[in-house]
Amino acid sequence: MLQTFKANLKGNQLEWLDDQPISMFDKPRSVYVVLLEEQSEPAKDSQSNETTLAALKEIETGGGKVFENVEELFKDLDD
Repeated sequence: MLQTFKANLKGNQLEWLDDQPISMFDKPRSVYVVLLEEQSEPAKDSQSNETTLAALKEIETGGGKVFENVEELFKDLDD
């Protein structure tokens, strides 16, 4: 069964972030390392989250009016 553990790769070393695998044997174990795409900076994520929350609050306070002209906005896509 495959297990997944979060880690950062620095040079040729893995730095475990959360849970670490329990070493059952002193012999080497086979692993797969999947390199994730570059993560955006936390400040950008925070700013993006704030923008999204502000938009959701606007939609919430606007009631159904926010979606009144949706068909008009997308009419050109039907062609």
